[in-house]
Amino acid sequence: EGGREAVNENSGYSRFAKAWYDQNDDAIEYYNCVGRPATNTDKDTSIYYQAKPGFFKNKRLSPIAGSVFAYDSIVAMGLAACNLHGNNPESYFEGPQLHGEFMKQNFEGASGNVRVDEDTLSRDPSSAFYVIYNVNGRTDKNMT
Repeated sequence: EGGREAVNENSGYSRFAKAWYDQNDDAIEYYNCVGRPATNTDKDTSIYYQAKPGFFKNKRLSPIAGSVFAYDSIVAMGLAACNLHGNNPESYFEGPQLHGEFMKQNFEGASGNVRVDEDTLSRDPSSAFYVIYNVNGRTDKNMT
């Protein structure tokens, strides 16, 4: 399964998975937005997924490859913004500046060493692992 290829307990994925499983029921309550108004116009909280206590302890629900790549993307964008913001809480920047700083990111993330290829404006392929999933969910030759 995606992300589990890293067997080194000091790998980015291993650290990410440990942090995932170490979350407690307080985190679940926070993620479920208990006590906060819903953002939809009907204020209907039943439309949102509500994790049950112990959700993060279930080893069958381990983070998959997509989650570590999404996490690393958000971290890269956050690091870029922090680099632009610096120590000046009053500073502002625009999209092109953020993009330029994002392109400079190079860090050890949950999915491995994160680098952006300046030519393709995408993840440097040498810094990522690849996983193929059967997204159709069918396993026999008749696809049934």
